[in-house]
Amino acid sequence: MSNKIAVAPDVQIKLGNVGSDLRIRGWAKNEVKLSGEIGLAQVSDDGKTLTIEANGDCDLSVPQNASLMIEDIGSDAKITDVHGAIHIDNVGSDLHIREAGELHIGHVGSDIRLRQIQGNVNLESVGSDATLHE
Repeated sequence: MSNKIAVAPDVQIKLGNVGSDLRIRGWAKNEVKLSGEIGLAQVSDDGKTLTIEANGDCDLSVPQNASLMIEDIGSDAKITDVHGAIHIDNVGSDLHIREAGELHIGHVGSDIRLRQIQGNVNLESVGSDATLHE
């Protein structure tokens, strides 16, 4: 599946469960491009909330000022250039975040690498190595 959904520039994206790998990139468009094994993609009438469920891999391009609420990622995750707040409950394996806003991370099963974070960082549990730069 690959499609685009028009949203507000400061959209809140709610990802329930991602079955495998997750990749999110910020871009200068007021739309979300979805590809991968998307089971559900539902946007609110005002375009300010987008709810997504993915059975397997999920690849998203989102507005740079979007905020993310993510429940569970089955494997690895990479997030770049997303300046809104990011809240992640659980990552099964590695997590890499670069050029982001405020972070709240629950549990990461393996390694975490954070670079160029522009807000507060709250990490609860990391299973292996943690690397923080800039």
